[in-house]
Amino acid sequence: MGFLQSGANNQTATYWTDQQAGWALEREYAEAAAKVITLENPDAIYEFAGKIRSYADLGAALQTATGNNFEVKQVSRDAYQAQLQAGGLDADTAALFTSFQAPIEDGSLSHQSDSLVKVLGRELTSLPEAINEILN
Repeated sequence: MGFLQSGANNQTATYWTDQQAGWALEREYAEAAAKVITLENPDAIYEFAGKIRSYADLGAALQTATGNNFEVKQVSRDAYQAQLQAGGLDADTAALFTSFQAPIEDGSLSHQSDSLVKVLGRELTSLPEAINEILN
């Protein structure tokens, strides 16, 4: 959320991981989960994910969504945490917020799957539209 709010406020949006994730709206995950539990013959396993994208891609979508021309910048993990602390977070909270990108960094969230789209029966909300929904 901090990444999105930074861009919405026309400030540099920073991140530290150079890996990718399959972002989608929480309501789309919830809708798909609700559909799965009502199926007569559900698959044994579903791997829900949006299209795999980088933070740079997310930043470009954020620029489109907000109409702002801010910098999207990758920094080191340590620099990211230091930036959070400089912004007023205590060391433990800054470390916690920094850790939120760890599952992206280790590849846990980079599995490409079309299960979410198939279960929903439609394409996912575009990143710029999803960002506007979140920010509003």
